[in-house]
Amino acid sequence: MASPSTIKVSVKDVPVFSFNPKPETAEKASEVLQKDYEEHNIYFNDEGFHNHIDHHVLSIFALGASPEDVERSYAIDSKYQRPALPVDESIVKRLSSPDEFRKLAGKREHYPNFLQFFKQELEAKGVGQVVHDYIFAGGEFADDMLARFFAGMRPSID
Repeated sequence: MASPSTIKVSVKDVPVFSFNPKPETAEKASEVLQKDYEEHNIYFNDEGFHNHIDHHVLSIFALGASPEDVERSYAIDSKYQRPALPVDESIVKRLSSPDEFRKLAGKREHYPNFLQFFKQELEAKGVGQVVHDYIFAGGEFADDMLARFFAGMRPSID
């Protein structure tokens, strides 16, 4: 069963545009995505280019790839990934303070801490409540998060 810490792909959860996804490929996709999640950094270089293994694996799964296709894709894409950074539990605890959260938001080295924080939030509150609290609740904090949510959709003016 899928959880904030466990990836489980299913043929029941395919997107509208899919072509004959296979249960055995769902198993392989789950396996390699879990491995990627546990072993690789979200950024594969210092410029902030992010790991696209999940995009690639999920796309070819939905298009009917074989388990061997998924494994081959993972093997190619994982060659240039960097190892995952460790979680700092003391920082994860600090992220429950909106001031600390804002202070550390956007700093790449804190990605694993934010990931751990949100896993804990999802486990405690559920997806709907977390999305509401952090994106749609209104107010300065949620409005800032909503803007960050869409920040990659516009060119930088810096």
